[in-house]
Amino acid sequence: MQVEIGLEGLVFYGYHGVMNEEGALGNRFEVNVWLLAEVGSTAIDDDIHQTVDYYKIYALISQVMHERKKLLESLAQLISEAILSHFEQVAEVKVQVSKYNPPLKGLCERAYVTFTQKRG
Repeated sequence: MQVEIGLEGLVFYGYHGVMNEEGALGNRFEVNVWLLAEVGSTAIDDDIHQTVDYYKIYALISQVMHERKKLLESLAQLISEAILSHFEQVAEVKVQVSKYNPPLKGLCERAYVTFTQKRG
């Protein structure tokens, strides 16, 4: 059985960005992730060992979000690669990384990138 699994609204404080000020002051970031995974008979068996553990997904994302990067694109790709490398049952990952109040010369609530990667 293939299912879509999502974790939305994961909030992190990080020091990502191109400008020196972003590395010094930091900012609020949000991550949303959606996975397509083959989970066997998980729904029938109610067995966590056959599905993707949300706690482990969060831990992988947290680890990536604590490594300073200049680009949101880099963060999204690294998160995707980490998930695919740790969970064989995941066929596709879609990751959205948002930065709140990006340093622009005007008002902008957030900037984001969305990255999709398929296994193989």
